[in-house]
Amino acid sequence: MHNEAMKASSVRLTLICGLLAASVFGLAQRESAAVHAARRAITAQTAKFSRGYKTKNLKMLESVISSDFVSETAKGQQLSRSQSVAQMQQSLNFIVKLTQVDSKILSIQLVKGVAVLTCDNWLKGTVKLPNGMKSLVSHNKTLEHWVNSKGTWLLQFQRQLPGGKTTLDGKVQPED
Repeated sequence: MHNEAMKASSVRLTLICGLLAASVFGLAQRESAAVHAARRAITAQTAKFSRGYKTKNLKMLESVISSDFVSETAKGQQLSRSQSVAQMQQSLNFIVKLTQVDSKILSIQLVKGVAVLTCDNWLKGTVKLPNGMKSLVSHNKTLEHWVNSKGTWLLQFQRQLPGGKTTLDGKVQPED
């Protein structure tokens, strides 16, 4: 009788462990699905942002950033949403043609409903400056926080990571 009770306990323990493992595995799959859905939606938003730059459409650029957006340079200077929008407008005024505007998500994780990303960004094209037309190549990495606002992912925070490089006609420019 004792052996039967031990076997029954062992079977119950195995079933409980199996159910726990299945629920943990299911949770991991749901989290993976949530991360995948966030990646897909944010990729669509970054494509919209790129189109905004390529078509010089400030409204399109603004539609991708949250009302409490903050941008931070590699040197730690913070810009509010209104300052960032003014900076975008200024850069649009100098752009003649952009041949590449790309942002690739290198990593993404969801932390308490916020998508935390590291991105690799490229900007190539021609700009018109007071001293003439220049070939622009800019490459940087950013840390970004995206929030889901009423079903739409919006960029809430962006920090330029150190090590970015911008060149005008092949001459390296100082990092902001």
